[in-house]
Amino acid sequence: MSELKISSLGAVSAAPAASTSSSEETKDIFSQILEKLKSGAPAGGGAKSGSDSDEQTTAVTQVLSDGSVLITVYQGKEIISQSKTHAAEPQETPQVLSTQTEVQNPQSTADTLTATSAASLALTALLQN
Repeated sequence: MSELKISSLGAVSAAPAASTSSSEETKDIFSQILEKLKSGAPAGGGAKSGSDSDEQTTAVTQVLSDGSVLITVYQGKEIISQSKTHAAEPQETPQVLSTQTEVQNPQSTADTLTATSAASLALTALLQN
């Protein structure tokens, strides 16, 4: 594959790509990420490993008076995920109308993050219509 280079005079020339080894490395890394996603393993890059996976995971869903929903996922005492939908009727200080708490075992943490993200997206879509 060749790269196009443009000089300051506006001329365009084709130059051979630097190397294909980086392309192969990229393919390998992408394949590894896909395998991790298929198996439900964490993709890495920021997630802690080790004994943290043995901690209890708690998902707290709060419906606010402005129509937004706040979903917070805790692992132990640490927040590992938080998302909020758009408010249907924005308020300066919305009140919490309802709170739902769900506690999971360590094996279902990835399922919880996926489910809360899907629920958040679905609710956002409903509120926008």
